[in-house]
Amino acid sequence: MQWKVHISFLSAGLLVWSTAAAQTVSFMDTYDMSNAVPPDISAEALIATDAYPGGYMFAGPFFEVISLSPLVIDTGSVILVVDGSGAVVPGANYSISGAFLMDVKYVSSSSYLISGFVAGDDTSGVLGMVDPTAGGMVWAKRLVILQSNSSPDVRDKLIEGIPLSSGGYVFAGENVDNLTHFDALVLKTDDAGNLEWHQFMGGNSAYGDKARDVAETPSGDIVVAGIAGGFLGNYAGFVSLFDVSGTLLWSNVYGTADDEYIFEIDIANDGGFILAGDHMVGSDTNVLVMKLDASGAVEWAYSYGDAGRTELGRGVVSVADGYVISGTVGADILLFKVDMDGNVVWARTYGGPDTDMGSEVVRGHDGGFAIVGVWNEGVNQDGLLVKTLDDGRVLDLSSASCAYQGDITLAARPLSMSVAAFPTISRSLSLTDNALTVSATNVGRTETCPLGTEDPLSVSEVREGTFGFTGIYSVDGRRVRDAKGPAFELRDGKCRKVIRR
Repeated sequence: MQWKVHISFLSAGLLVWSTAAAQTVSFMDTYDMSNAVPPDISAEALIATDAYPGGYMFAGPFFEVISLSPLVIDTGSVILVVDGSGAVVPGANYSISGAFLMDVKYVSSSSYLISGFVAGDDTSGVLGMVDPTAGGMVWAKRLVILQSNSSPDVRDKLIEGIPLSSGGYVFAGENVDNLTHFDALVLKTDDAGNLEWHQFMGGNSAYGDKARDVAETPSGDIVVAGIAGGFLGNYAGFVSLFDVSGTLLWSNVYGTADDEYIFEIDIANDGGFILAGDHMVGSDTNVLVMKLDASGAVEWAYSYGDAGRTELGRGVVSVADGYVISGTVGADILLFKVDMDGNVVWARTYGGPDTDMGSEVVRGHDGGFAIVGVWNEGVNQDGLLVKTLDDGRVLDLSSASCAYQGDITLAARPLSMSVAAFPTISRSLSLTDNALTVSATNVGRTETCPLGTEDPLSVSEVREGTFGFTGIYSVDGRRVRDAKGPAFELRDGKCRKVIRR
């Protein structure tokens, strides 16, 4: 094949090679609500992500100081939609007052499925459907649960919700019984949010059981994963499989003598399941990745990380030749790939000088991966989107405004998992209508790492003069751009920003 090559300028002067073939883009952007005033104390923690046609959709809670005199504070959640290059889609972004969203899913151009909880004296799980074309709620429901002592429940949350191919929706979350222990929860509704069935799981009064993710299998069954307390050691992970009518097919707890926490599940290419979470030994926490076959049998399980360094697993996605896991390492966002047997292929980190945290990951529309998380800068906390290439790199790191991307070594230690039954619990649950206020909102975007493509012009050297950095030079000695401020270094033929911690 012959490539037609030309040179173009993208992203404020980055010189790149481009070809006639479609390229995978990469960038690192932060997002914040645009309503706050100085000192702009704000927090937008994007914790859920979903594929949106040609782009990405996120949801998460926010906290903002709107006015200092008088003091006005706004809390709630934001739904944010960006295109494939990270630009905010006009008219597609909304805030929901009084509700804290843990998840959002794209159903159609007029339907966004949400799940989370409403806070107050009685924190209650909430689910609903937003119509972005009309700018309001289609329907919203609130959980009503009687505790085992028949008193009204006061603590429950929904963490994840998905549309089903057969119609309706399924949600996973948690409930606190008698304010003493958590029970895991899964429920299914019809297209209008009316309850069809539900199931509680767990029941160990000394510990907490929490459903953290839900997925649909190729055959239409429903798999739920999360945290189980007191069944194996202190904490372990659980996976339960239901058919679409709510019949339990199998339900297992997986753990070691240490603590395991499962936060995310995805369907593997062979019909089994891949799970990501945490493995904790004393004060050390590393990433847990476990592979199950379709019947729930363990094929392999590893703990990834180093002693004395904290690594957290929060997202996982299956790819053709392995699995990609997202999370946090130390104070940076973590993304790494393992092959079908759990061997590390590559591992990257992303982040600035303050503490940044990674959450869920999805496959990019043009290849690569999109990780959502939290970017901290002083008193401000913004939502963060990192879009990578297939190998986890983020290009355009020659820009003076770019954040640091690095490589990291992750040690893989095999884990021997014990398996036990995870019981169900019979308790009542109902749904009641709940009013939620939806408002169009403005979202600001900062191109922390502007748009890059997969074939940058190689940089041969970084020349520093008496007064510091003077320019980036291409392989033939031509100056590509000038910049001032942060120091830079040359690594792997590309100019990298040096973050001084």
